[in-house]
Amino acid sequence: MAKYQSFKPGEYFPWEQPMVQERLDAFEEYKKKPGGELFEEKVLTEEEIVRHNKMCNLYDPLYIDTEYARAHGHPGCPALPGLFCMPGHPCSPIPNFPHNMGDRFFYTAIGGDLRYSRPIYAGDKVLTYAAQGKFWEATEEGGNIRKWRIRSSCQCTDEAGNPVGSGDYDMIDSYTKIVDGSPIPSQSEQLAEWTSYYPKAHYTTDEDYAYIRKLWSEEVMRGDEKLYWEDVPESGDIPGICSDGPLTYMHIVCMHPAPIEFLFTREELSDPNYTADLFRDQYGQYLDQTALHYGGRNIPGSRAVFYNHTLAYMLQRVVTNYIGDYGRISRLQWELFPFSRELQTNDVGAATLAKVPYMKGKSSLRHGGEGDTCIGHGYITGKRIDDNGDHVVEFAVWGETLDGDIIQVCEMEAVLPSREAE
Repeated sequence: MAKYQSFKPGEYFPWEQPMVQERLDAFEEYKKKPGGELFEEKVLTEEEIVRHNKMCNLYDPLYIDTEYARAHGHPGCPALPGLFCMPGHPCSPIPNFPHNMGDRFFYTAIGGDLRYSRPIYAGDKVLTYAAQGKFWEATEEGGNIRKWRIRSSCQCTDEAGNPVGSGDYDMIDSYTKIVDGSPIPSQSEQLAEWTSYYPKAHYTTDEDYAYIRKLWSEEVMRGDEKLYWEDVPESGDIPGICSDGPLTYMHIVCMHPAPIEFLFTREELSDPNYTADLFRDQYGQYLDQTALHYGGRNIPGSRAVFYNHTLAYMLQRVVTNYIGDYGRISRLQWELFPFSRELQTNDVGAATLAKVPYMKGKSSLRHGGEGDTCIGHGYITGKRIDDNGDHVVEFAVWGETLDGDIIQVCEMEAVLPSREAE
C-alpha cells in the first residue's frame, strides 16, 4: 500500500504552491469587487417550467397541467425549485483544481441550499448574479489529503431588482501525494475505485413491486383542499409516504440531459492538457467525468449513480403533496453522500434528522443509484412568521431505499396562506 504525504493547513509544498496561490489570489481579488456580476438573464416559458416540473413530479396536476393551474388561481404552472437559483461554476470565484493535482484526486458535490422569495411563472424574467462565494482549506492537521471547500453563490432578482431567490452550492476538491515511489494510478483507475465498494443494485422482486404499488395507493395529495398555516401542528409526521422508483438508467439520463457540449472536438482531443482532465473507458475512449453518472461510468459490473440533486428534486413531492395547491416551497436544502471513501463521513444529514425524535443518531451512509427505490418521508419541525410576514412551515425530509438505507436528507420550507391575512 502506498505511503502518502502528510499535510498541514496553510503550509504548501513547492509542487502545489503555484496552483494554491493562484486560487487564493483569485479569491482575494473577488472579495474586493463591489457587487455581483450578471451571468444569466432568462425569461421563463411555460414549456420549460412544465418540463422541469415533470422531472420532479409527474403526478401533481398543479405543476404539469397549465389549465388545472389556471383553474386554481395561478397564471400557469408554478416552477418547482431547481429551475433557476442553481449556482454553478460561473458563480464561483475559484476555478476547480485540475484533476492531475498531486498523484490522486478526489472531488464531490456537498449539496445545495435554494431559497425563493416568491413563486415564479412563465413570462417572469429572472436575472441571476454571482454573490459572495467562499473558499477555504479544510485539510486536517497531519492528514494525507489536502482538502479545499468551494462555495458558489447567487442572487436572483426580477427586472425591477426585487429579490426572487438565492442559492448556495458546495463542493470539495482534494488530492494526495505518493511519497514512497509506488505506482501512480491513472485517471480512469482512481475514478473507477469507488465501483469496487459501491453496493450492488437492489433486485426489485414481485413482492417489492407489490409493496411499492401499495405505497402508491396510499399516497396522500391534498390538491385544492386549502391548508392554512394556523392548522399545521408544531411538529409531527407528514401523512402519506411518497415512492419513486425503482429508478432506472433512463431516469437518470432524463433528469440530467447532457448538452451537446459534452461531445469533444478534434481540437480538444488533440490537446494533451485538455485530455489530462478526462478519463478513458474500457474501450480507450475519452469521456467527460460527467459520464461517472451515466451507465455506471462504463465499468463492467457497476451501475449508474444519481446526480447531486436527483433525489432532492423528487423528494419535493413529500411537501407539495402536503401543502396542496395554495402553498409554495420556499426552501430546498440537501446534502450528498460522496462517492470516494476518502471524503465520506458518517454525519451527512445527521443535523437535520436529529430534529425528528425517532431519527436522532441516524444519517445518510450511502449514495443512491440505478435500481434504488426512493421512499420519501417528512416531518414538521417548526413554524414561524418571517421578516416579510410570510407564514412558513419547516420540514425535515428524507428518502430511504427498500432495504432501509437513507440515501437523501433535505430540509425544506413552505409558505402557506393564513386565515389572518385573508
